[in-house]
Amino acid sequence: VRQLFLTTPGAGAPPAGGGGWHHGRAGSIANSAVVEVWLQVATDGRLDALRYRAWGCPYTIAALGWLAQHWPGQPAAELPG
Repeated sequence: VRQLFLTTPGAGAPPAGGGGWHHGRAGSIANSAVVEVWLQVATDGRLDALRYRAWGCPYTIAALGWLAQHWPGQPAAELPG
């Protein structure tokens, strides 16, 4: 968890002007966690990239970093949702 928190793979919004990103937001400041996630799906239906911004505990940020490392390349239809 500490390593993922310190390196934060995938952290930050996608580059401006890049197309094909799907965006979602969840959580609230009142619940101490807010997460924004952007997914980019390739033409073959596989997840090309995952970017995120998170405000909350280090565990939330580490979990998103893990997803950003392990989800790209997976078929988007098979990702939990």
